[in-house]
Amino acid sequence: MTDQTMPLRVRPTYGKSDAVLAAFMLVIGFLFWEWGVFGGDGSGAGTFLFFIIAVLSSILYLTHKGLRQNAHSLTALAVVLLGALPFILYDSIAINIFLLFFEFVACLFWIAYSCGTTVSKKLSGFVISDWFNQNFIVSFGNFGGLFGNVLSALRDRKRGKAVLAGVLGVIIAIPVIAGILALLISADNSFADFTKSITDTINLARIGNYIFEFVLGIPVACYIFGAVYGNAHRKHTAHITTENTARLLGRAHALPPASVYTPILLLEIIYMIFFIVMSGYLFSAFGGDLPDSYSYAEYARKGFFELCGVSAINLAVLAFAYLFAKRGAGEYPKTLRILTAILSVMTALLIATAMSKMLLYIGAYGLSQLRVYTFWFMVVLMLVFITLIIWHIRPFNAGRPIVTVAVVLFLALFLANTDGIIAKYNVEQYEHGVLPTVDTQMLAQLSDAALPYLYELKENEEVDPTVRADAETAIKDHADYNRGMFSDETDRFYSWNLQSYIYSGKMFASSCLSTAERLTTPTT
Repeated sequence: MTDQTMPLRVRPTYGKSDAVLAAFMLVIGFLFWEWGVFGGDGSGAGTFLFFIIAVLSSILYLTHKGLRQNAHSLTALAVVLLGALPFILYDSIAINIFLLFFEFVACLFWIAYSCGTTVSKKLSGFVISDWFNQNFIVSFGNFGGLFGNVLSALRDRKRGKAVLAGVLGVIIAIPVIAGILALLISADNSFADFTKSITDTINLARIGNYIFEFVLGIPVACYIFGAVYGNAHRKHTAHITTENTARLLGRAHALPPASVYTPILLLEIIYMIFFIVMSGYLFSAFGGDLPDSYSYAEYARKGFFELCGVSAINLAVLAFAYLFAKRGAGEYPKTLRILTAILSVMTALLIATAMSKMLLYIGAYGLSQLRVYTFWFMVVLMLVFITLIIWHIRPFNAGRPIVTVAVVLFLALFLANTDGIIAKYNVEQYEHGVLPTVDTQMLAQLSDAALPYLYELKENEEVDPTVRADAETAIKDHADYNRGMFSDETDRFYSWNLQSYIYSGKMFASSCLSTAERLTTPTT
């Protein structure tokens, strides 16, 4: 009879640098809520500083572990820093929540590139595998590592006794110190005033909020710590590899050709009939003509979002065909390549039609946030399908340009000061007689970037007096709409941004016209 021993589970070891990182992450988790979400409404200097502090503490930790930055990680770091800039540059915009998620994902990729733990060494379609690996497996696989530092310290006899003794000392000292302070405050008015100034500065009423935010920050701290510690120590980073991903894709290529070819062919027949029947109406926007019995708004809205939806569905159909169609010897079937190429061309034509309708609408009514964001999305889709068309003609690593273009356009959307562009375009087009009117109430709901152009309308004596009056009302409404910016209660540094600082009533109102002129007059 032979003895069989079960393998012992090896506990992870934590050093001093890991403990320091854990402490930093607890602070960062608290700052995420205090400076970012609750304090700065997801925007402002607080959110910017949150990412800067998180990145700097991670760099110090990784450097201590002997991990140096490389070309890929420096590129990812540049993306992180550029993505953090809009928070401190511009007032809060409607889609900042997407930038917040983008920044978290970009930080995870930067950490993975810094530690060399990405699924693929090159930027490719495996970026989806990296996203899943870093967001879920690595971060949550090491989620409890932060608490492991505390348990590890308590298991160590000397350190455990020291920690417990320190905690006990604090508990004993609290009532003694409170009693002494009460007596000293009663004994001297100057000390009482000094103590009151300190308590007013600390704002004891907010201590409950601080505790609440600290508790909420613990999961954030555990998540970030899990990502940094897990990648640095390569714990749970190798569950997804190029090999097992390729094997999984190989197993997915199981559907018989007829099951994939037939629906794609049917779709293309439907699109062909649609193009023939609707050709006169559908393509009139390319020439700037409006079909009979349609207004610009009716024509632009009629079918626009449906065309966007069809384009997105077609992208999903192409992905489904690529993933599940059966193929021989690993080659993409020639028949399927032809069918998906035709579908890509038809989709690009649908996108071009939708874009032309939107441009016609913008030419008649001006810009708005929804129109800009929707048009941006269509541009991204168009570039994706153009890349896919080229890939069908001559196969190459299409993942690299698609990811690169998507990241560049995403950063451009946030760095371009969208609200300022909208306000500038609408006001200038109205002043030049291109637009019949300007929606001042819509401009009032934009960020502070719209203020100089509203002031310009208000002070322009050549403008219709009614529009000037509407602009003045919009300026007042803007102050109400963004009243937090003018309130001393929320005037904290982590809500600060450059745009509000420049265009706020304190600095801007006295010189509004000259500022507007400097922004709109070309430099000679």
